[in-house]
Amino acid sequence: MRSLALVIITVMSTALTMAQRPIDKFVRPLPSQARAVVDFDDFLTQEDFIELDNDLVRYDSLTGNTIVLLILPSLTDTVTLRSYTIEATALAYFNTWGIGRKETNRGVLILLVPSQRQVRITVGRGLETVLTNETCSLIIQEQIIPHFKEGAITRG
Repeated sequence: MRSLALVIITVMSTALTMAQRPIDKFVRPLPSQARAVVDFDDFLTQEDFIELDNDLVRYDSLTGNTIVLLILPSLTDTVTLRSYTIEATALAYFNTWGIGRKETNRGVLILLVPSQRQVRITVGRGLETVLTNETCSLIIQEQIIPHFKEGAITRG
């Protein structure tokens, strides 16, 4: 019985590792100079980048809630040409980068992919009761998307 359990655990962990590999390779490492805004798409102007980054760092120091804004050029891996969903990409970045303090898990990742007109908010367990999926959806629909449509958020 014990050997059967060992075989099952080995097969499952191998399957999970193989299933995660493609997206893990798609996730870029956290830049060494990164704080709260990571713009791999050069979407923001330098002034907007600095102001937003400073605001998010200040918010984190006041509340203990870490918010990271990640902007990607695409959800397609340029090497493998494999495309990922915004949900899978946001979750992979959130977990790989370890957003939020480990002891409280109060992190938030806002992922923008302007070229594909997609946005996703992923929340750590410490904030799930406050920022539910419904609340995040409302924030996207009522705040983020209208700002894009009004031209308040444009490519730098």
